[in-house]
Amino acid sequence: MKYLFVISLLLLTAACQGPQGAIGATGSPGVGQPGPVTPGVSQPPVPPNLDTINDVVQEYNENRVAQGQDPVTAGLACTLYTVPGTTSQIIGASLTTVGSWTYEGVFNVPNGPSSPGVNILPAPLQGIYTSYYCIKCTGLYVIPMSGWYAFDLSSDDGSNLYMNGLLINNDGTHAIQEKSATKFFSRGMVSFELDYFDIGGSHALMLMSGGLPIPATNFYH
Repeated sequence: MKYLFVISLLLLTAACQGPQGAIGATGSPGVGQPGPVTPGVSQPPVPPNLDTINDVVQEYNENRVAQGQDPVTAGLACTLYTVPGTTSQIIGASLTTVGSWTYEGVFNVPNGPSSPGVNILPAPLQGIYTSYYCIKCTGLYVIPMSGWYAFDLSSDDGSNLYMNGLLINNDGTHAIQEKSATKFFSRGMVSFELDYFDIGGSHALMLMSGGLPIPATNFYH
């Protein structure tokens, strides 16, 4: 009986070990099949990886220089316009140019009175243009990795977001309201334009992704 027990124990141990021994074959830790790309999930997390953004910009500039073009630099090219007192939306509005500047900040103007002026404008102009004006900021937006990106645009009055075409239409005269959109972008640089207009009274302009303002490090021109 004693020998039968020992033989059974040895057979059980051999069966558990298998051909690779007691610990079996060692797999690759942490490696699995990638899951499906899910629409509505913003990539990458905010704030973005600056090294990844810098890599994209460097590659883009190397290509421009190779073609005899100037490299892009940080910030957006913004222009201030006045509009007639009858203007009710940005699209189709009659615009009179006031001046241009480079904006290197974020778009995070909370809802409040228009009278102090919007901080996107250069400081000397903020108290002068508080109603019936339009701001257009254009340039490029860095996509650090291919994926679906979600954006939220809130404004009082109208605003429109263009990223390789019109992405969010929040135009018109209205109290603060938010509109959202999701789009798939490939890694690289995409065209960017944010238009904003205010008739006075109160103002707001917030461009968010993942619940946070989009960092200025994503903008180039």
